Amino acid sequence: MRILLALAVSFLAGCHSYYQERIYGNENSPYFSVPIDSTVVLRRDLEVSSRSDRIFFQDGTIVPLREVNRYLPYCFLKLDIWKETPQRVAPDTFTVRRVYDEMRYQLAVHGIRLAQLDRSGTDYQVVAKVHELASERQPDVRDLVCAAWGLPQDMSRVTIKLMREQLGDYFDLQLALAPADSGPSSRGAGSGRRGY
Repeated sequence: MRILLALAVSFLAGCHSYYQERIYGNENSPYFSVPIDSTVVLRRDLEVSSRSDRIFFQDGTIVPLREVNRYLPYCFLKLDIWKETPQRVAPDTFTVRRVYDEMRYQLAVHGIRLAQLDRSGTDYQVVAKVHELASERQPDVRDLVCAAWGLPQDMSRVTIKLMREQLGDYFDLQLALAPADSGPSSRGAGSGRRGY
């Protein structure tokens, strides 16, 4: 009986901890997402290269696609339109309209190849946190996506602290007060598999 009581208390304490992190905001916790209506402030001009619709950030610097280390956390800003010519994104304040997790692809433990679906336990999922953005001045700016890899049974490893580290001085995340009913379902139901 004491064991059952101890297990029940542990379970309830874990639920309370999860709730506290979701509501009050622990930026080191993967349970706490950027709240809806937060703002993402771009501090300087960005140029998206020709024949692309996104610009990548890793360790606080802009990184060309071919140099992104997919085994380390990274973020990218995605535009609505892919163009043959470079595209400019001006300093602006974007409002976060929706946040959800999405599995991007799987990576093998060894090598740089993309892994096939393999239940042997040697594949790692790259899980991204997608932030849908809105700006009246620049409606073509669509998403801020941050990703990190981990074991398939793990949850998303993307935290707000990790996002700040990847984005560096280019962006400032200004968090809105999290709503009292925020939980896993409030992030949206986006799930799918896409490259970068």
